[in-house]
Amino acid sequence: MNKKLSFTAMVLLAGLIAVSGCQSRTTILSGQVYYQGKPLPGGTVMLFCEDKQIVSGIINKDGRYSIPNVPPGAAKVTLMTYPPLPAGYGIPQNLPPSKDAPKPAEPSDRSATYVTIPER
Repeated sequence: MNKKLSFTAMVLLAGLIAVSGCQSRTTILSGQVYYQGKPLPGGTVMLFCEDKQIVSGIINKDGRYSIPNVPPGAAKVTLMTYPPLPAGYGIPQNLPPSKDAPKPAEPSDRSATYVTIPER
């Protein structure tokens, strides 16, 4: 019985070692961006990683972001905000209704959330 138990333990240990070697070497980076003491209400956080990958996440209205699949190591971090859309860009179209089509998204008002940030 001890030999059988010992063999089972070795098989389980080998399985655990094999599985641990297959785990992803990435992580999720999340946080909140503040500018001048207030949450930044929109934009993108981009990471330029050591291994030449570029990963990014969208900044929500409360300044929070989440970036999946971030590789280990150092990275340069950049932030981008988007200026308001030009006047007339979101003009509604008078198209006939289509059957079973999804409702078109309302144009967003980026001017309400746009914050100019310095280049550096």
